[in-house]
Amino acid sequence: MMFLEQWLVLLGLLLILRSSLKSQSSVWRILLASAAGSGLGCLTAWAAEGNQAVQLGFLAASIGATSWLAFPLSLRKSLICSGYLFALSALLGGLWSFVKYRLSIHIWIFGCFAAFLLLAFLYCAVWENIRSQKDSLYQVSFELLGRTVRVTAYLDTGNFLYEPIEKIPVSVMEEQALNPYLDESLTILIEKHKLKDIRMIPYRTVGRENGLMMGILVANIRIKNSSQTWMAERGLIGLSEHPLSRDGHYQLLLHPDLVR
Repeated sequence: MMFLEQWLVLLGLLLILRSSLKSQSSVWRILLASAAGSGLGCLTAWAAEGNQAVQLGFLAASIGATSWLAFPLSLRKSLICSGYLFALSALLGGLWSFVKYRLSIHIWIFGCFAAFLLLAFLYCAVWENIRSQKDSLYQVSFELLGRTVRVTAYLDTGNFLYEPIEKIPVSVMEEQALNPYLDESLTILIEKHKLKDIRMIPYRTVGRENGLMMGILVANIRIKNSSQTWMAERGLIGLSEHPLSRDGHYQLLLHPDLVR
């Protein structure tokens, strides 16, 4: 009975972890890993009964082996994955205790199901939102006046802004994010003709029909997320006088054409 309980619990946890990590591990591999983890858990309970230190050691080894079987990764990533699995297990245990003592559901299969429903709700409401925002963030660098500018960008799928003559896609950046990379203000650099590749970009927003935004032509654009890298020889950066992110998570709104 203990083996079956642990198998079902581990199966649910590994499937949630598989989704959050966007892993390509097959369901059969997850089934095998959860069965192996359950067996190791039973062995831990039998071999280290009464000795908490030994139990903790066996538990850590069991979690590590289970995560490695489910998601064959490098040593470093396997350790991180094991940490995620342990955290999920602890969270499920807390939810299960809440279900058992607060909702008075003492039959384990119903309690397990209710705890997993709560865990799935937290996953969809919190983690999916965090991950979707993270997936939309990119690390962008480009060259301007002999220096490499590095910023965090948000993929703005609703950006349809183009330079009207050459039809170059325009990404929009906070003007103040350039300050650390400039010896003088933009106005002075333009007046001294040090900054020559300037374009005026017409735009429209709610409440403003005929706006003009100053844009700078930059070179050697490098765009990177967690899985891919894109390169462009040149691009146009429109400058905004106002912050783009309330919490400061990004400084540039990336044009979607640059990551196709």
